[in-house]
Amino acid sequence: MFSFTSMGGKVDHTVTGTPGPFSFKIGGQNYHLIGSLLPLDGVKPKFAQLYIYDTENEVRNMMSAFSTAQNDDGLNSQIVLKLKDMLDQYNPFVKSVRMAADQVRSSHGCDVQLRLLRKRYKDGRMYNLPST
Repeated sequence: MFSFTSMGGKVDHTVTGTPGPFSFKIGGQNYHLIGSLLPLDGVKPKFAQLYIYDTENEVRNMMSAFSTAQNDDGLNSQIVLKLKDMLDQYNPFVKSVRMAADQVRSSHGCDVQLRLLRKRYKDGRMYNLPST
């Protein structure tokens, strides 16, 4: 509900459905997928789009992304709102996405890109963004 990206990678399905604890295995490198900052017409917003598209109804959009007509998960909108407000206040990535949202709204159709850059203080061969 609060993630900006979806995870991708080559999933190894040979370990699923085996006896024992649930296992999830990825072969090779995993990665994070981020698509357009705005949803296609008629498609529900998801991931980072939830922070940009229709911010007036953001909590409702977040909750509807995780429920269907057959499945009402009983999500508490007040808890979702408080978590969203906490992320708005303390998470630097949420602040960056909010600034990108402002640019999208004021750009009137121009392309807007969001890049996360950081000075490297560690080994340059390692990817240090994002952190938790």
